[in-house]
Amino acid sequence: MKGIFIPLLYQTILYAASGGSTLVASPSSLVGERVDVSLSKAGRTLNPASGSPTALRVLDPAGEETLVQPNSPREGGRSMSASVSFGNTSEPGIYTVVRARDTVAAVPVNVDPAESIAELCPPAEFVTMAGKHGIEKNQIVFVKSPESISTVVLQSRFGVELWKYFLLGALIFALMEMALGRESKDEGV
Repeated sequence: MKGIFIPLLYQTILYAASGGSTLVASPSSLVGERVDVSLSKAGRTLNPASGSPTALRVLDPAGEETLVQPNSPREGGRSMSASVSFGNTSEPGIYTVVRARDTVAAVPVNVDPAESIAELCPPAEFVTMAGKHGIEKNQIVFVKSPESISTVVLQSRFGVELWKYFLLGALIFALMEMALGRESKDEGV
């Protein structure tokens, strides 16, 4: 549903600039998964002078922000590092972790590749799924051979030809009018 060009361009720029940048391209996650971002890998540590740990926000692809709490810091030698985890990844795109005006990390969230498997659905399962969406069984036509597709499309495009019924009805009304018209002339003479 959404284009891939902008996220791909964004990740390419992050990858190309990651040598001198504190912004690290995070590994990709899937929609619906919980995302964990290490703040030490992003070049950030939980430093009391840099702001409170509650000042972290996650911006989703639609631009809506969610406040997040960093997980408890782990002892890591000289400095204390923390990670941020969030699980409200309901749509694909770039999720950005922000502290004040500074971008801490950007995490790409993609659609699961298993959803792109193009296997044929069994007809019974298809009819069941269509029924759940209000499509009746008699409205579904399965085409067995590619040669008969044009015939099926023409039948569905034009439907039942009603001109024959309307012509018959018009002829019946014309005959009735003629019969009624004759009776009225005979009465007046």
